[in-house]
Amino acid sequence: MLEQITEETIKLLARTKNNTQLVDSIIKKQYDNLTNKEREEIGKNYKKQKFSWFLVIEILSGIFFLSSLILLILSSGSEDQLGSSISGLMISVAGIIIGLYILNPKEYKKSDFNKYCEIKLRKELNKKIDAQKLEDNRTLKENRFAFSNIKKTILIDSYTTYSDKLHAILNYQEIIQTRWYKFKIIYDDNSSEVVDVKEESNEYDYLMKFIVTDSEHIESKQTSQADEIKKIKELYDNKAITEEEFEKMKNKIINKNED
Repeated sequence: MLEQITEETIKLLARTKNNTQLVDSIIKKQYDNLTNKEREEIGKNYKKQKFSWFLVIEILSGIFFLSSLILLILSSGSEDQLGSSISGLMISVAGIIIGLYILNPKEYKKSDFNKYCEIKLRKELNKKIDAQKLEDNRTLKENRFAFSNIKKTILIDSYTTYSDKLHAILNYQEIIQTRWYKFKIIYDDNSSEVVDVKEESNEYDYLMKFIVTDSEHIESKQTSQADEIKKIKELYDNKAITEEEFEKMKNKIINKNED
């Protein structure tokens, strides 16, 4: 029923914190656009659901009624048992009446049907939103900036950290070297922050797409191979990166474009 809702709309709903009003408007629009065939199919499901509740209440009331009746027959004049039996009979009769007159599937109220349609549409939409949120969470674990509105990034520093890892089985200690890069991120609303990201990570590759130098003006997020190499050359000239890092980044750009 929600085939008309685009993937972009689902993403927007999943990434909007207070989306209640937006969801309500979409549900109303979807309900108004339901075809006669869809309404007929929903109507069948609606009646089946009502009939299921009708059967459950009638069966439970019937069992309760028979139990109370047997207890009444076997009460042997005991006032306590007699009172319990009569109360049980009254409750079971009330349940039967409720099933017959309130949950009777022949009673078909338009307001109830509309509410059922809304619940069904909302449930289906929320299922899509929840699935998108799970996908977004997986993406954000790899790249926390994936959904940020980045205008540009500036590489301002780099450094190396060292840590050791003990291999218990082979009984030796390995020194692990990690290269980090400090980026200044400028967002579309002109707010900014400085972050440290690890080399050869998804975050590093993503932020490099937006990198500029102070002498550049942003015209496009997509740059040619020559432009990308020019950028890192300026970073090298400004001593923001070492010659080894420059060569490594240049080769990565060339290999990426060859692929």
